[in-house]
Amino acid sequence: MVYLTYYIIIPSQQEEFTAHKNVFFRILLFAIAVNVIAGTIKRFTFRIAQIGFVLTHLGLIIIIIGASISSFTSKRGLLMIDEGMVKNYFIIFKESPNVSREGKMPAFDRFLLPFSVKLIKFSIDYYYNSYIPSDYKSIVEIIDTSDNFTYEIRMNKPLKHKGFELFQSDFVLGSGNSGKNVSILSVNYDPGKNISFIGFIVLAVGVVNLFLLKNFWNNFELSLIKKIQERIEYKSNKKDFSNVK
Repeated sequence: MVYLTYYIIIPSQQEEFTAHKNVFFRILLFAIAVNVIAGTIKRFTFRIAQIGFVLTHLGLIIIIIGASISSFTSKRGLLMIDEGMVKNYFIIFKESPNVSREGKMPAFDRFLLPFSVKLIKFSIDYYYNSYIPSDYKSIVEIIDTSDNFTYEIRMNKPLKHKGFELFQSDFVLGSGNSGKNVSILSVNYDPGKNISFIGFIVLAVGVVNLFLLKNFWNNFELSLIKKIQERIEYKSNKKDFSNVK
């Protein structure tokens, strides 16, 4: 669960080599889901005071569903693009690019984007009186059949379009075609992330109700039961009084 939280909240610099793609992780998710569902069914009773218990377990189940969708459908790779170039695909390395293979680029797969990206300009801002970058940004044009627009991608300002997120990850100065700057963008596609976020919200609400509002719901339930009983007794006494007449 700690890993899931880290993976969902901090996705931008993650690469494809993460545990959530591992078959053992998927088996673990399935086992946790079965355990949570079975425990919920076994301990569930129709009581208002159990709202915290229900929300907590419901949140866990939603998180697991989102994590499962991410495990099977998410993609994280790199889009390396020269100034003036247009690309409609990104690459995912089959092994860590940090692995040395005598200067050769590791094997990778290409995945098409549902739109094209044109790098108009790449620029770097430096700290005052130093050569240390304070920020670097890419001005890109998104070429889409439905909508073309220009956007500035910065270190903490990703581009979000059609379920894809493009983060400013790295750069190479003057080494692209014709000596142009190369912008390296991290590409993240994760349709299960928002589902997991909803699950975390439901889980948080459930935990608050379970530990902080438990007495409130117990008192509310007792008060409600008492009012229902009084109402039933009132109707019963009224009926008996009518029969006496």
